[in-house]
Amino acid sequence: MNKAILALPFALAACGITPSGSLIELDTKSVPARRATVIADGCTLDSWQLETLESYSAKAVIDEVVLLCLVPHADGTVGPSDGSAQSDLSGVVGRLQSMGYRVTLGASFVTDNGYVFDGNETANELESAAWIDEVASAIASLAASADGVDLDLEQLPARARADVTRLVATLSPKLRPKRQLSVFLPPSTVSPSDVPGGDAFDVASLSAYVDRFRVMTLDYSGAQPGPTIDSGWAVDAVRFAQQSTAPAAVDVAFPLYGNDFTLSSTEDVRLTTYLEARGLADAHDVIPERSATQELILDWTDDQKRAHELWYDDADSTLVTLGAWSESTLPISVGVVFYGFGAEDPALWDALARAEQ
Repeated sequence: MNKAILALPFALAACGITPSGSLIELDTKSVPARRATVIADGCTLDSWQLETLESYSAKAVIDEVVLLCLVPHADGTVGPSDGSAQSDLSGVVGRLQSMGYRVTLGASFVTDNGYVFDGNETANELESAAWIDEVASAIASLAASADGVDLDLEQLPARARADVTRLVATLSPKLRPKRQLSVFLPPSTVSPSDVPGGDAFDVASLSAYVDRFRVMTLDYSGAQPGPTIDSGWAVDAVRFAQQSTAPAAVDVAFPLYGNDFTLSSTEDVRLTTYLEARGLADAHDVIPERSATQELILDWTDDQKRAHELWYDDADSTLVTLGAWSESTLPISVGVVFYGFGAEDPALWDALARAEQ
């Protein structure tokens, strides 16, 4: 059974929930004002994302936008390599900066055949000092107009540990101090790490070259139906990271997407948006229920008669989790990075703008 269902009454009260599971309106309106970052997949933003960022509420809450769009290749080049695409990217960066946002370009170390992380393939590439030099130079060049770079390395084997440090140490002086360097960090809570890829990061060594670590507290439930995040687990992951991250800053991650679990398969988990979840509820005439910690749960059946359990957040449940991260729980210096910008409840930013202290 999920931890969300086993939450104790005193924990629920701290989160602004009664033991019966109903929200306490007054408590959910109190959220610490933290440095906020949104991460969007791709080099461009759609009209809805741009309109959101233009809004008063988003500008009141969000400080930084990460465009997760740079792709290092096996030959040492980094996409986008087309001149027109690079020009378009610079235009997007400039537009966002003119709105008042810091803009960071994220580099995802994925296979050349698609947006798939292959840790062993990346580890083999990282063994080449020449490859690291070429990739670092290309990333720095592409990020010339941006405010910084994020590195997204996932599923790496432990043998890549020294090479990851070498990559970061090579890239750092090409960016800093004019631009910042951040690293996505697996949400380990112990050493050796309890999550895939965690032991590939020598956080104490990396902290000398990094301005910020993003502790990617996402997909808490894995392949089993359950919430995308657990507030207590996220706190544990951040506190564990902080043992080694000084002087670099730390962010905790919050997923804006939902996970749709096909109950007949332990492998079939599909990311969904808030609006898709609402559409599924309407199409199948199903009313979602709330878990003890207020995530929405939608039980529905597809055309192939397969049962699904879809877990997702709305503005209310997001405020509950963010409100649980009080200053006494996480220092106010810990920022929040919202992953999956564009997948959220459209009411979120207005709600956060009203709720932040």
